[in-house]
Amino acid sequence: MSLTGIIVLVLVAVIILSVLFALFHIFIMLLPVAVVAIGIIWLLLKLSAKKGGNMPSSGDFDNPFNKNKSTSKRKKARNVTTKDVDK
Repeated sequence: MSLTGIIVLVLVAVIILSVLFALFHIFIMLLPVAVVAIGIIWLLLKLSAKKGGNMPSSGDFDNPFNKNKSTSKRKKARNVTTKDVDK
């Protein structure tokens, strides 16, 4: 490899590294802004929620149709066998 080839490779590497550094620097500088925005949004949602509101708890996200899990009067079946139906 000639001297000019080495110089070109080094210059390309320097340009790529400087662009990456600039992008990461901008990203790192925007992190505090994002944290403040997240805090403000969280605070607004927390203050605007009603005291007995209809906000679902973490368990309601799994199955929103089964609201009364603990108040069910039926017990699970034990020692149950099934038979085929003859037609």
